[in-house]
Amino acid sequence: MSNEIRRALSVAVVGVAIGAAGCGSSSKKTTSASTAKPSAATKAYHAGEFCTKKKAALYRAQGFKCVKVKGSDRLEKS
Repeated sequence: MSNEIRRALSVAVVGVAIGAAGCGSSSKKTTSASTAKPSAATKAYHAGEFCTKKKAALYRAQGFKCVKVKGSDRLEKS
C-alpha cells in the first residue's frame, strides 16, 4: 500500500474511534460533589462523638478537644 492510502485509513479509523468515544457523553452528567465522599478535614464534628488522639489538630480547628469520658475518648467543646 502506498503511504497516502495508509494515512487516509489511519485518519478514518482515528476519526471513528473519537466519534464513538464521545457518543452519548452529553447525556451522562455527574458532578464530583455528588459522588465524592467528604474528607476528614471537612467533616463537621459534634460534642459527644467518639474521637482519636491522632486527629487532635482537626478537632482543635473546629473548637473541640478529645477527652477521656467513662473509659472512652469523646469530643467536648474547648
